[in-house]
Amino acid sequence: MQVITRAYDSLITCLLAIGSGVLFLLMVVIVVDVVGRAVFNHPFTGVPELAKVSLVAAVFLGLPKTLRMGRHIRVTLVADRSSPVVAAGLDVLANLCGLFVLALLCYSSWILTVEAFEAGEFEGEGALRVPTYPIRALIVGCSLLTMIQFAANVFEAVRIIVREWRVDKWIRS
Repeated sequence: MQVITRAYDSLITCLLAIGSGVLFLLMVVIVVDVVGRAVFNHPFTGVPELAKVSLVAAVFLGLPKTLRMGRHIRVTLVADRSSPVVAAGLDVLANLCGLFVLALLCYSSWILTVEAFEAGEFEGEGALRVPTYPIRALIVGCSLLTMIQFAANVFEAVRIIVREWRVDKWIRS
């Protein structure tokens, strides 16, 4: 099991690095576009299309690792003031909701990916046309990896509930 966990962690870490690289390249492209507009009165072709695609890619590439590290924005007002069992129960509920939402996103994106591939769908007009199916497939793949992490979070929270219940039962007897 540790081999699978390490492989999964390496994969999502690599995806996060790729997403960071995409953001860096997007920054360079935008700077070149702004300088080209201001200095040479000639913009860099296709920046809006590249920005749309690369922002979506960067977000989804970083999603599984961000969830694994527990770095998503969350309100812990109730969980911080609750017992470990209640806090873990809230984690189970939140992670199940996340799993459900990502499952819906994955399902609907899969259908759109297949349709975009079959139709040869492109984003943009003129000089730069970007095919949409790769980014849609990336959404599906990264959603699946995030669903795996949500499921792992649910199992971890359930493990905490069971452990706390056993400790509490042992103390009372």
